[in-house]
Amino acid sequence: MGLILDTIYDLHSHIKDIEELETYLSQGIVPLVNCRSLGEFLDYSSFINETSYDSSEVLYSIGLHPHDADRILYNFSNKYEDLIRKAPIVGEIGMDSCWTDLDRKTQETSFLYSLGLAKKYNKPVVLHTKGMEREILEIIQDFDLTYIVHWYGCSDYQEDYRNLGVYFTIGPAIFSDPDVEKLVSNVDLDKLLLETDGIEALRWLDEEHFDKRRLRDNLEDVYRKIAEIKALDYEFVKNTIVNTSKDLIKKYKGVMYE
Repeated sequence: MGLILDTIYDLHSHIKDIEELETYLSQGIVPLVNCRSLGEFLDYSSFINETSYDSSEVLYSIGLHPHDADRILYNFSNKYEDLIRKAPIVGEIGMDSCWTDLDRKTQETSFLYSLGLAKKYNKPVVLHTKGMEREILEIIQDFDLTYIVHWYGCSDYQEDYRNLGVYFTIGPAIFSDPDVEKLVSNVDLDKLLLETDGIEALRWLDEEHFDKRRLRDNLEDVYRKIAEIKALDYEFVKNTIVNTSKDLIKKYKGVMYE
């Protein structure tokens, strides 16, 4: 890959080691790193300190993932509220009826607790909604917060979420999921962001063809697909999404960028 002159942003990722972080940074991608436990947060902090790449714009989020809704003490000890108080973003949090066997009550209790902390400290929230789109929609209407909905793959309730002014992260699933295409078609461009959901998620999505050396190319292809769906110029789409991402990072990290 040649010299990367411009920076693009991945507003939802998972990083398991410093090599993965540097895969992003070396390709001019600034990730929002999700930390779903105290251990992951400590690892993230270590990676940021150790990397030789510029990580000044890298942002992180803290949240009890719905798959871990019954493990708050195990994942965070007694430090969950303090970590959320200090974190720029809360998430990913939410509920899931597809990929976990945890009962709804346990998930909802955890979700409401995390939302309450986000409200207490006025933090934006990354939402995980898989299979629970209606239930989450009903809940978040009582919490006036900024929401980033991660990998929304449902044809229903799109207009309802859009009317709440939420942001949506779009990843390579746009090439295989007609519900994501529909979402992109219906949502205003300035409410769209990019995501990978981490290297492991991309490998799961397309194991046969995925190559982490093409991570940047994968995201550039997502820009192009969004431009195609919305019948807009590619550079305009890319610049709009990049600027939206920079504005969010600037707002929630408190750092000024040129």
